[in-house]
Order: sequence, then C-alpha cells, then structure tokens
Amino acid sequence: MLRSLISGLSGIRSHQTALDVIGNNIANINTPSYKASRASFSDALSLTLKGGTPPTETRGGLNPFQIGRGSTIDSIDTIFTQGSLETTGNPTDLTIAGEGFFVMRHGQEYLYTRDGSFAVDATGTLVDPNTGYAVQGRMADASGNIMSSTPITDIKLPIESLFPARATSSASLTGNLDAHAETGKIPFIGDTANASFSGNLNATGTTTVPTSYDKHIVIYDYLGNAHDVVINFTKSQDSSAGPPPILDEWTWTASDASGAVSGTGVISFKADGSFNNSTGNSITCTAWGTGGASDINIDVDFVQMTQTNAPFSPMLSYPVEDETYQTSMLVYDSLGGTHNVIINFEKDPLNANTWRWSIGVSGNDEAYINDPAGPAYSQELVFNPDGTVKTGATANLVIEGPGGIVDGTTTLSNLENGADPIRIALNLSDLVQFSGAFTPVPSARDGHGVGSLDNITFDDTGTLIGTFTNGNSQKLAQIVLADFHNPAGLVKVGGSMYSVSMNSGAAVIGTAGAGIRASIISNAVEGSNVDLANEFTKMIIAQRGFEANSRVVTTSDAILGELINLKR
Repeated sequence: MLRSLISGLSGIRSHQTALDVIGNNIANINTPSYKASRASFSDALSLTLKGGTPPTETRGGLNPFQIGRGSTIDSIDTIFTQGSLETTGNPTDLTIAGEGFFVMRHGQEYLYTRDGSFAVDATGTLVDPNTGYAVQGRMADASGNIMSSTPITDIKLPIESLFPARATSSASLTGNLDAHAETGKIPFIGDTANASFSGNLNATGTTTVPTSYDKHIVIYDYLGNAHDVVINFTKSQDSSAGPPPILDEWTWTASDASGAVSGTGVISFKADGSFNNSTGNSITCTAWGTGGASDINIDVDFVQMTQTNAPFSPMLSYPVEDETYQTSMLVYDSLGGTHNVIINFEKDPLNANTWRWSIGVSGNDEAYINDPAGPAYSQELVFNPDGTVKTGATANLVIEGPGGIVDGTTTLSNLENGADPIRIALNLSDLVQFSGAFTPVPSARDGHGVGSLDNITFDDTGTLIGTFTNGNSQKLAQIVLADFHNPAGLVKVGGSMYSVSMNSGAAVIGTAGAGIRASIISNAVEGSNVDLANEFTKMIIAQRGFEANSRVVTTSDAILGELINLKR
C-alpha cells in the first residue's frame, strides 16, 4: 500500500511541476524573444521483486519482476525555435533571424540575450533599456572600416560626429547646345563701333623672356559677315628696367589672316597693377567690302584691364547684343565651402559645329581651364554632323585664390576661405548639338560639404550605418553575436538574459553572416515562441494526470482504512 501512495504522490509532484512549466510559458506569451520550456517525464527507480532467469532445456526464461516507484521530471528543456516577427518601426529594435545571441556587458560579466529591444542612453551607448546592460560590438574607424581583429566593446552612437567635407574632383554636363543659336553682333554708329577690354595681363613675364598672348575675337561687318581678328599682347617694358616712374608696358597689335585688319598701341600699368594709360586705341578693318560692306573702325579702351599674377584673361565686350549662353554648377572645396562655377558658351560664327566656352566663379577666387601657366583660358567644343561631340570633350578646371601663378609655373594659391585649390575633371561628352533649346545642366558631380549625423540604420549583418545631412552614409559600428554548442545548456538569469553554464560550452563570437548563421532584421523584435494552443492542450493533460494520481492516493488511503478496520 505504501508503494502505491509513493507512486501516486510522485505523479502528483511531477504533474505539478509540468503545470508550473506550462503556467510560466503562458505567462510569457507576450515576452519578447521568450523561449518556451518543456518538462520531460521519466519513471522513477523500480523495485525488483525477482530477477530474470535464462531459458533452459526444459523451460523458457523468465523476465524480472519489478514495481515502479512512480514518475519524476527528467529534464526541463528550453526550446530555441524562432519566434514570430513583430514590427515596431524603431531602428534600434533588432531581431536575430537564425542562430545566436546578442552579447551584453554587465560590469565585467558578459550575458546573452535574444531580445533586441534596444535604446540609446544619455552617453550614446546602445543598451537594453530594462537592465542598462551595454550591447557589444566593434566600432568603425574614422574612414568607416571595421576590423574583425578589433576587441569587442560597447556600441556607441557618435551623435555629434561629422562627415568631413570632400572637394569636387569630377563633374559632367548633359543637355543640348542649340545648333541654330545666334552669334554675337557689334552695334555700329555710322562706321564706328565701340568696345572695351577687361580682364588681366599676367605680370610674371619679363622683356628678356617675353610674355606674349593672343586673344581671338570675332568682328561682324555691316552685312553680318563674321571675321576672326587676333589681338596680340606682348610685354615691352619692365618696371625693373629703370628707376621710377618707369612702368610696366605692353604692346598690342591687331591682325587677321587676310591682312585687312590693323591696329597697334601701348598699355601701361602702375606698380599696384592698375591701369595707367594707353595709346593707339583704334582697330581699323579695311577692304571689308565683300558684298558691299564698308570699312569700319573699332574704338577700344583698356581702362578696365589689370596686371597681376592672375591668369591671362582679356575679354572684349560690346555695349549690347551679347549672345553668350550660360549654365552654372555648384562645387565644393576641401573645407566644404560652395562655389558657383559659371560656364559660358558662345557659338563660333565661322564654324557651324564649333562652340567656345569659358568659366568664371563666384566671389574673389579665380577660375580657368587646363594649364594655368598657358594661354588656354577658354576651350573649343567641336561637334560631329550627327550632333555628338567630336573634340574637346574633356577639360581640367582649376579654381584658386588670387595671385596663384608664379613665374609661369602651376603653383596654386589657397582659396579665399583658406581651402585648397580645386581641380575638377570636367566631362562634356554627354552634350549634344541639335536644333532646340539650350539645356546644359550638371548631370554628375562628386564632392560634398560637411555633414552631421541625421539618421541611423542597421543592415542584415548588424552593421550600424549613419546617414549624414550632406547625403553621405558611413559604417559606424557592427554588432557581434555569440553562439554556443549547446544553447539549451545556458542558464536563465532573468530579464530575458542567459549566462554560460558548464554544459553550454564557451561563447563563439562572430557576426551575422560571418561565423554566425543568422541575419539581423531592424525595426522589429522577436516575439515569444510559445504556442498557446499547445500549452492549453498540455495543461489539460497535466491536469488529468494530476487528478488521476490524486485518485491513486485516495484509493490507497481507502484501502489502508479498510486494513485498519480489520482490527475492529
């Protein structure tokens, strides 16, 4: 009788433990990343009444006679199946899809969790908001590189970090240059036109090594015929050639291929580079009578010209009827400053498929094309008959501060704001020339200003990526994961945390997709893997088991009562 009582009692205890496990599972049905537990039954040690015997020639063998002592809970196992995905919209909420655990630091101790409901504390550290434990990973260097050899540490969001500025180094234009664009015309009063030169003559040359530049201009006669005229500027006297008040002087001459154009004069400049005086201020165009056109004179003044170390940049201008087409492009310097580059296009009246273009820049800085030591401050862009670019598709733009050219070399000065000079490889190969509107616009351009951290995201490898206000993004850190040979051997320590036990094995540290078979999903948390219907089923079974074992106890008690009554 006592054996049946003990068996019934053990059954009651076992089913009570099973109900405890089931109740805990149901209680954590809404706990993020909770892993359900399972109670496993086994029979208790049996009492052997008679041992088994082997068979003989005359009779068969006998099995042992044993009476069990009831049941016991053999193990309570944690079931590490994947929980459901619950979207939160919070970028610091992370889910592990696959194996592994987040590594959390608690003082000098490391704990492990599947719950990725993280937040950022006042120091910028990524933490579990319920416990304050810091999420572990590897921080990126200033260039956004994350080295696997770097020791793991607290993940910190560099809230005040800046993405450094980068100077523009390449750009391109796309769009159409109107094949039927008008070309510039000079207005005449009687037989005379007025024009003026502005710009700079480079002061670094000497008369012993003469500085000589040619400037091509286009002049129209009365009938609208275009003529190419060359104005040559040659340094003829240095201020160093004698005592003051000897000034720098330049001789200019005008000519054309036919010999019909003549004109010469002298321009002098003061010591500070400003205009002093000029003589011979007229260009005569003789025998331009083709088709009945008359001779013309052009009165030119040079008052707006200067002589400094800046590039050679004379420009001939007329009072009205300018036919220059213009677009602009914003570029960045090494400090993140912006500069508006103006690109001027002028159709060549002598060549239908040719344009000349030049550049300027906002502010007091200077801009030019190609070699700053040479005369190429404008460039030709020639198109094929099918409208595509033939030659002149590439150029190097240079933007620098004043006075950058020294002795005809390409020594560049810093910009007005102290930034390095800007060198830009410009690609014009996407431009076309068809009859239609003038539409060139920048189609690609690198470089950017300084940016502050604007947003963060995690990719599927657990890499923290920062997006900055200048449109750039960079890796900031990467979360590490831990895996175990026997995850079921981990010890639950509360707060959805686990610690290592003697049977879990040591933590194997890796990252999602590299050493750990998992991926990270952001803006979501892993839900509980408790199957409520299954738990209710097991609860009913455990309840019935508890009741049945209770009946064993009450029946055994009734029989013992009958035995006691035999004495009466």
